Amino acid sequence: LRLRSMIESLKAKKQKKSLGHARKPFLRFSKKDRKRTIWAPFFSEDYSAYLPAIFKNAGYEFKILPKPGRNSVDLGLQYANNDICYPGIIVIGDIIKALKNTHYPAHEIAIGITQTGGQCRASNYLSLIRKAMIKAEFDDIPIISVTASQGLIDQPGFKINWLMKIKILLVTTMYADCIAKMYYATAPREKTKGKCQRLREHYIQKAGKSVAKNDYSKIFKLLEQAIDAFNDIRVHRKEFPKMGIVGEIYAKYNYFANQNLVHWLIKQGIEPVLPPIVNYFIQDLVNYKENIKAGIRHPKFTDLLGLPIEWLINAYHKKINTLFSKFKYASPFDEIKQVAQNASKILTMTNQFGEGWLIPGEIATFAEQDINHVVSLQPFGCVANHIVSKGVETRIKSVYPDMNIHHLDFDAGMSEANVRNRLHFMIEHL
Repeated sequence: LRLRSMIESLKAKKQKKSLGHARKPFLRFSKKDRKRTIWAPFFSEDYSAYLPAIFKNAGYEFKILPKPGRNSVDLGLQYANNDICYPGIIVIGDIIKALKNTHYPAHEIAIGITQTGGQCRASNYLSLIRKAMIKAEFDDIPIISVTASQGLIDQPGFKINWLMKIKILLVTTMYADCIAKMYYATAPREKTKGKCQRLREHYIQKAGKSVAKNDYSKIFKLLEQAIDAFNDIRVHRKEFPKMGIVGEIYAKYNYFANQNLVHWLIKQGIEPVLPPIVNYFIQDLVNYKENIKAGIRHPKFTDLLGLPIEWLINAYHKKINTLFSKFKYASPFDEIKQVAQNASKILTMTNQFGEGWLIPGEIATFAEQDINHVVSLQPFGCVANHIVSKGVETRIKSVYPDMNIHHLDFDAGMSEANVRNRLHFMIEHL
């Protein structure tokens, strides 16, 4: 893929042609655009439904686009190319599909996309989406970067003080992780098929109003009700084997991207165990300290903010664990420091590109919980995750000899039969 891109660039240079052509500037999200509804691609069944309430809390109207399908991939390949990662193809296809199939006043909407600003190709999604929208003749719609950093692009109409929102973000994410964890633990065991799914949808939807209003007591009360409801589900009493799932964030949590892996495992009588997504967002509490220790960066005055933030996270972590312990299949949520300590047995903690040390940390944490069969999911060509996830396998097995890791790469041409056949070989050893 990279060689082909380089060859095309050399051809264009030799012919002294521009790779593009003159285009009018893409619209920026100005202050007068604050009333626009922000459209964002669907991310995950476990987490996407909370986003409109979170952005409502911050003063913006937010709409999640429909779930992806094969037509999303086809459009993504048409308006981008298969040199980018699989999640990028899906996301671009989702956006173009929505713009083509939905009747909308262009002056009332904007497109939003998250950006990490790191080495991941997701940092280029904004420019790739911009290019695709121009090609599809939707250049009259602004696009915004939803990121903790305000310096990636000029978007004066989209300003959120994330520090002021950290409490509601933290509580909502932990609540979502609890609902997801209860669902995956109970679904393989339920006697009445579909009841867990209905409960999950119910408590996801119920949380919306409380999130939008910063009603923390109601969120915790809803969690207690959800725990009671999942505990009341009639279940089979036999033992069910567990399989851990790690990997790139989109491939790990998006059912379409991983070919509905978790529900396939559930049908095989296996409990899928996914790491809490909150760890992805709070890992920098470890990163900045490790980088200072390694001499990669100098201490900053703003680092002092890490202390109260860490205290807040630990306080809510303890509260959530206390509530969640009442769930009959509860396993505690490990603090990010513990996950980092587990990861430090495997690799140096300055490995922070992509999911970085989080993948080996999650695998090691599974091993500590006696979950010794793990699937690692990556988009094909996801360099950062391939290097870390596959590169540490030998070291992980030297520390945890019973660990069995299976790597699955996903792209636009990956057949379901290929994935299922490989998984069948793995589950035979459970």
